[in-house]
Amino acid sequence: MVCKKCSAPIDTTAGVCSVCATPVRKGGRVWSKYTKMAVVGIVLVASVVFVVLYIQGRIDFGFITGGSDGQVAAPGEDVSDAHENNNEIANDTQSPEDEDISPVLRDEETRFAILQDIHQGVLDYMSAVGNQIPFVTGAGHLQNWEDGSFVTPQHLARAGFLDDEHLEETRFIFMLRPADLVGFDGINMPPNTEMTVFVGHETVRGIGLYSIHGYQEIFREDLNQILESYTPRNWREAVMPPQRPSGASPIHQQATAIISSTANGADVDIRYMAADDDFAFVAASMAGEAHRIRYFLFSVAGEGLSLLVHGFENVRHPIQAINQAAPNIDTHLLPDFLGDDLSLLTPDDPVFANLMAVLQAQGHIEPYNEPIFASATEEFAYMVFAGGGVLLFNTGAGWELQTTIGWQQAEARMWELMEFPPIYILQQN
Repeated sequence: MVCKKCSAPIDTTAGVCSVCATPVRKGGRVWSKYTKMAVVGIVLVASVVFVVLYIQGRIDFGFITGGSDGQVAAPGEDVSDAHENNNEIANDTQSPEDEDISPVLRDEETRFAILQDIHQGVLDYMSAVGNQIPFVTGAGHLQNWEDGSFVTPQHLARAGFLDDEHLEETRFIFMLRPADLVGFDGINMPPNTEMTVFVGHETVRGIGLYSIHGYQEIFREDLNQILESYTPRNWREAVMPPQRPSGASPIHQQATAIISSTANGADVDIRYMAADDDFAFVAASMAGEAHRIRYFLFSVAGEGLSLLVHGFENVRHPIQAINQAAPNIDTHLLPDFLGDDLSLLTPDDPVFANLMAVLQAQGHIEPYNEPIFASATEEFAYMVFAGGGVLLFNTGAGWELQTTIGWQQAEARMWELMEFPPIYILQQN
């Protein structure tokens, strides 16, 4: 073996040449410059061939490859085969009976069908129990007025009005006035002011809403604005509790005047009134008709009143009329007797003659005294004379006088004697 640099003989066990100290290539091959050039040429030619074959899709390393038209082929699948398969699917989907639609389209159609099913389930549920239970909007969501619970898909499934398979995704059940959606971007809704059920789900844009008016999408911030307008102020901030205005207060006098104007100027007896900074509810009767109570709802602006709705005392669920006119009303404003059958005795009922006899016998009135106002149920009676009001309670053994003071004291005494007493017999003038 000779040194490749100085050609001096080299010991095969040596690490370097003993003459020039050039490192010895152990076990290696001495390459000529021509051999090196040949090897480089072969490598270059092989690289070119590899690149050409790869571009044509002839070589597959298990990655997803694509043809010139963007068609995706699975690993190991020839792109030409993918083209043929795609053409077959395209031809099949031209038939309306074919089920081989894209997963995205199928998913959207399925979600839309579920919205329709939930919407129909809500309507069926409300139809089945609506005579007994009034449904209202609670901050924009469908609410059972009786127990305060919100109606959800889970609730419908438990009640047997919805399949459990529809509970996989979060969906919302709203109760809104279509007119309140008008004007928001992308919304095409009739200006209907009747409360309507909407079933919603989340979308890329915001919230998709389905109702009897079709499917609409609304931005989340727009929907939140509507829901906030449906939320009573006392849900969002600390407010003063509803007040019971006295007969001398400006708001009481305004309500009396407006109610009188609806009855051709008749004298008005206020039977119940409560007000806060936003609304006022009044139960009233006209002079000589103490047995007939009417309901009125006002909006409040400062000390000014505007009549929102009245004449809903005879509907099955008066709360629904109130809720539709004022979805953000504080329900603490409303009396416990709202929706009850107000069983008031008529003026010609023999009970009133008996009451007058009791009062005369006890020396509280003279025989010639006639009441300015009188109203009674089977349990309580309230009568107003020139000297003030009197409350009587039927103990079962007879009528007993309870107080001869004003209506506030009479109401307090009624609550002592009975749970949820008929306070609407009182005159709060």
